[in-house]
Amino acid sequence: MRYKINAGLFVLFVLFISVCISNLANFLGTDRQIAQRLQETSENNLEWKDRRKKLEIGNGTDHLMWFVQISDIHISIWRDKKRQSDLRDFTGETLDVIKPPVVVASGDLTDAWSTNYLGSQQFKREWEIYKSILEENQVGKKTIWMDIRGNHDTFNVPSLDSDLNFFTKYSIQGDKHKRSYMKQITVGKDKYSFIAIDACQNPGTKRAFNFVGILDVNQTNAIIDLAEASRKSGADYIVWFGHYPTSSILSPGTGNRGIRGVLGHYDEGYVYLSGHLHTLGGLAKNMYALQDTNFFELELADWKDNRMFRVAAFDHGLFSFIDIKHKDWPIILVTNPKDSMLNIEKKEDPSLQVKSTHIRILLFDPEEIISCKVQIDDEQFKDCHNITKNLYVREWQPDRYKKGQHRINVVVTTADGRRKSISQQFALDNTNRGFPTIAKMILKTNLTHIFQAMFGFALAACILPICILRTWHELAYARKVKKPNLHRSYFRRMIRKLWILSTVDRILYPYLFSILYVLIGPWSIGHIIDGHMGIIFSWGMFVKGHFLPGTLSYLYGYFQLMFCSFPLVFIYAQVVWDRYNILLVPEKQRPKTIWSRTFEYLPFCTVLLTEIVLAGFFWSIYGPLSAFLGPLRTWSMVLHCALFYWAKTLPKYTLKSAMTVLE
Repeated sequence: MRYKINAGLFVLFVLFISVCISNLANFLGTDRQIAQRLQETSENNLEWKDRRKKLEIGNGTDHLMWFVQISDIHISIWRDKKRQSDLRDFTGETLDVIKPPVVVASGDLTDAWSTNYLGSQQFKREWEIYKSILEENQVGKKTIWMDIRGNHDTFNVPSLDSDLNFFTKYSIQGDKHKRSYMKQITVGKDKYSFIAIDACQNPGTKRAFNFVGILDVNQTNAIIDLAEASRKSGADYIVWFGHYPTSSILSPGTGNRGIRGVLGHYDEGYVYLSGHLHTLGGLAKNMYALQDTNFFELELADWKDNRMFRVAAFDHGLFSFIDIKHKDWPIILVTNPKDSMLNIEKKEDPSLQVKSTHIRILLFDPEEIISCKVQIDDEQFKDCHNITKNLYVREWQPDRYKKGQHRINVVVTTADGRRKSISQQFALDNTNRGFPTIAKMILKTNLTHIFQAMFGFALAACILPICILRTWHELAYARKVKKPNLHRSYFRRMIRKLWILSTVDRILYPYLFSILYVLIGPWSIGHIIDGHMGIIFSWGMFVKGHFLPGTLSYLYGYFQLMFCSFPLVFIYAQVVWDRYNILLVPEKQRPKTIWSRTFEYLPFCTVLLTEIVLAGFFWSIYGPLSAFLGPLRTWSMVLHCALFYWAKTLPKYTLKSAMTVLE
């Protein structure tokens, strides 16, 4: 008796498995400890609010501090040696001009890519170059250089104690802090805590699935411990920083809000600084967002290709920043009135700007500043005067600008004749003009959830149409529904081809199995880390006794399904349709030419070539064993070739059911 598939139950089963697997990582990490700890520390928020200083903004230098961030340096021994010379200039002249008490270097200090862009490993020479540049310019004597690891810094690193973890030997902070840590500075009467969040995978696998950060319960507790220590020390402000944006961090055990819930819990924590995403190929050069848990998240464009860095400041409790391209002098940062994009009422005193007596501007340039002029809206430009070398002020009447958005323009001239102007909006009624939509979408979502959704969509696209047609066919064959008319339009003829394919069990079931296999795996077995075998699934990897939840693997699975499996169902449908016509009306068949045979095989050969390239990708990264023990890659090519051959040589009896319904 012929086995009949129940499409509805099959789809429900697949979706159920998909949901279970996609949430496996969070299930494994579920722990109420984080929520309980945060609840216990809620009273400390009130203590901080009570002791927060009541400040007045005038022309003084008290309560003013600035610092610098740089990210994604990517020191490489293979390409773009100018990164090194520019970094040497940055740690020399630039820091000498700005004189920040703290520099935050938020990950990907080295490149760790082989010369062919396929392999990934730690190159000792890259780390030696990084360290030598910092030592050459005596960075440790100029500032507190706070570096932290990025995913490139952990490629192919078996453990924190491994000899390949060069961060511990060649970075500034690595010998004292293997993971997250805190540094505090006191400027004037204010104390600032800088808390580094290391969310790198441990162990660190090779590319390409080492992309999203992971904070387990222990690491999250360590971050809370640092924040609590900051509070006990009486710190006025917390600056969080790490390599990964929060949208790229898995944090099992922290609930739906993830690490954002932890960072937002601390009222003194104003901002989280990150890198990692560069500029997304130029699509999002300014990735800033105000998270729902009430802190700013600011991703910084990379040093690698764009030579960007950030100057940020706290001025009487107001946080502001500007992102600068290397050597784009002078640097102009207006701290009062601050950019309305950065208004955050629950942390900052909304009356500070309204009651202030002076416009305040920070200026940095290697040459002497000759003039600084300021204009509000369409009023006349007025001269500012300097309080210190870097602080310029101008008296103003903020009552005139209490409502709505206004614009401040600043023009600066230097001794060597350079002239630069900036313009930004401000709002004294504490309204926030908002951040770019693309930036908010990237930073406020969860990239892993997006990848999972794309993967689920691809699964549905590959399975649902063919299963629905099979169910429809069974009902029509049993005369429970009317036979369809699938002859007229192009769309109906395409459905007709898919319909016929859905009736051929020897093609349908192996195809559906191949789709289901992408979901449940394993995809491949290979050297995920040199010297250490691992298993790759869509939902995660097992290596060295550790489970690393799936992240970028879902995106890879999406491309596998949409660019290989999905086209194949239409290719098989066309081949089965041709076979159907040959068997049904052989007298109408014409001899095939070379061109007709070429176009007959070209689509399948294109997909097969794509799979060969992807198999080569696994081979080059995880070794030849991963190709031989690669059901998703190598074995799937064998299956698809077999299905293509079977479709070309179908016997007539396999098409009898379709002929009964459609003819």
